[in-house]
Amino acid sequence: MYYLPTRLCTLFVLLFITVCPAPAQKSIKIVANGQAPAGTERRLALVVGNTRYNRPGAMLANPGNDADAMAAMLDKLGFEVIKRKDLDRVGFEQAIDNFGKRLANYDVGLFYFSGHGLQYEGETYLVPTDENMAAPAQIGYHCVNLGRLLSAMEGSEAQTNIVMLDACRSNPFPKAKKGPLTDGGLAIPRNPPGTIVVYATSANSTADDNPGETNGLFTGQLLRYIGQPNRTLSQILIDTRRSVYDRSNKRQLPADYSQLLGDFVFVEQRKDAEKSQEANEIAEGVQAFENKEYSRAFSLLSRHSHLLDAASQARLGAMYYNGEGVAVDYIKAEIWFRKAAEQGNARAKNGLGNLYWFGRGGLTKDPIEALRWFKESANQGDPRGQYSLGVMYENGYGVARDYGQAVSWYRKAAEQGHAPGQTNLGYMYRNGYGVTQDYSQAVSWYRKAAEQGDAPGQTNLGYMYRNGYGVTQDYSQAVSWYRKAAEQGHAPGQTNLGNMYRDGKGVTQDYGQAVSWYRKAAEQGYVRGQVNLGYMYENGYGVTQDYSQAVSWYRKAAEQGDAPGQTNLGYMYENGYGVTQDYSQAVSWYRKAAEQGDAQGQTNLGYMYGKGYGVTQDYSQAVSWYRKAAEQGNVRGQVNLGNMYENGYGVTQDYSQAVSWYRKASEQGDAGGQAYLGDMYEYGKGVTKNLVTAIEWYTKAARQSNDYAQKALRRLGKSW
Repeated sequence: MYYLPTRLCTLFVLLFITVCPAPAQKSIKIVANGQAPAGTERRLALVVGNTRYNRPGAMLANPGNDADAMAAMLDKLGFEVIKRKDLDRVGFEQAIDNFGKRLANYDVGLFYFSGHGLQYEGETYLVPTDENMAAPAQIGYHCVNLGRLLSAMEGSEAQTNIVMLDACRSNPFPKAKKGPLTDGGLAIPRNPPGTIVVYATSANSTADDNPGETNGLFTGQLLRYIGQPNRTLSQILIDTRRSVYDRSNKRQLPADYSQLLGDFVFVEQRKDAEKSQEANEIAEGVQAFENKEYSRAFSLLSRHSHLLDAASQARLGAMYYNGEGVAVDYIKAEIWFRKAAEQGNARAKNGLGNLYWFGRGGLTKDPIEALRWFKESANQGDPRGQYSLGVMYENGYGVARDYGQAVSWYRKAAEQGHAPGQTNLGYMYRNGYGVTQDYSQAVSWYRKAAEQGDAPGQTNLGYMYRNGYGVTQDYSQAVSWYRKAAEQGHAPGQTNLGNMYRDGKGVTQDYGQAVSWYRKAAEQGYVRGQVNLGYMYENGYGVTQDYSQAVSWYRKAAEQGDAPGQTNLGYMYENGYGVTQDYSQAVSWYRKAAEQGDAQGQTNLGYMYGKGYGVTQDYSQAVSWYRKAAEQGNVRGQVNLGNMYENGYGVTQDYSQAVSWYRKASEQGDAGGQAYLGDMYEYGKGVTKNLVTAIEWYTKAARQSNDYAQKALRRLGKSW
């Protein structure tokens, strides 16, 4: 028995464009509004997407999405579209036969398939959902031969026939390395005159599965270009090839084998007399911007900047603002945003608001003016403006903090599919800000953003899986989402992925990998990554122990105001690790952290006051800082505060208070607290003397290697 793997599944797109040879083959055209010119060809398409395969492990994620996207595109291009999903063998063959019969009344036929496919004995087969073959020799009985489709289309005598296949082509029989079943890919085609065959990658190689995206890499890029007006098939394929090659980091290079006798045009724009070449190039520039081809977009739009409408001006401003296709230039961004904003363009108003908020482009930072522009953009329905306005309300920037308003605006953006708005709405649900706390709702919104590729959404969804909030705790899912964000360069995702490797959660523990991900985040200036990388250097986890490197990374975080970084840097100064021992410096850094509410910093500052290290000894100050930490649940603060009460340092001696604080630490599993609580029970200090209870607490501490507790048990003749 075999299965078609999904994790290792490789996707390909094969286009057979079969054109019946003719002495003078004409170009096939369609105008931009989707209506065929009078007297020209009629077009029919059959689109099939097979996702729900019966065989275990053969389910696919993308075919349904691929089929929906292709059907929608072909509908825009003037095709009458028949869409079918999850066809078994009988239904598949019937659909092909009926398509062939109907095609007799059309000039152009197009068949698209997304699902499993394979090559056997030089033939290409499409796999139906009910396939259950046990050996390669049964392929012909269980799968649909591509030849059946080509024969049906050829018999219709349609002028042009196009076949597109997007199918997984991994060898389903991994042990069958020899024989007629290939290991992956399709052979170089033997196409007759008037035919072009296009592969998503070179012959006999495999294409990118494009994990985490909605469509296969080649299909996704083809969809970007196929609808561009006045572009020949050759031009579309060149653009697609270049895009796939770049996006795959040069691992995948589409190939085509052409014997066309004429070229093919999917879309022809009307050439009205009043339309100038400049207007056409501006339209191309706008389309390039939407396709994220920023260099081309900037070249075209900036060349005709004097002719741009407000929407195009806003795009030009965005490229200057983000450094897309041109170096960042906030002054020029402000010029173009303002031109467009003054004409009422909502996108530009949001951009202008950002310039005021950050004080860029020669503008003075002005939250009130930023808020005004964000409101105008948001009230016009622009999701970017709605998101920005939500941020202002959430944080009280330029307006009184109002979580309810923040939620409202995030929701408006999120419901338009704006990924950052979805992520922030999820955050509000997670924390119960402006809404009733609801982890399930948080997960739902995070997932919507994450599935669009939004890195913060992916990181937050990973966090929910890591902690089991709103979903069943699943470390492997957490790792998966953290990795998606990390591979986009998202520093929090990189740090969280490093944590999973450090702790061995959802992955095999690997300090080297943890260090690698922490470093990526740290080098972006992310304080959590810097602190964690410092910790690895301090302890020699995944790297050679190097206190000076630890100090360097702790300092980078500390100087950005990060409290844990400040506490850790203080600790290095206190002990002379990687720096000359300096109690005054230690106190200074501990104080910075303590005043931000960092519990460990508060505990450590209390210790310095208690010992008189770097400051005049002051038990009352020690008690004050220990209390602040203890009330946050810090076990070291609780134990130290208990010790102050037990001995009457800085407070009136009070054994019951000592017991209370020791107990709080003990119940969190702290060995020091357990040892001291055992002592209180042994001697009846603050509690009724109870040797049995004392031994119980000593034992808990001794099993954690607490020396005081072990000595006490030996003294009492007890083992642990």
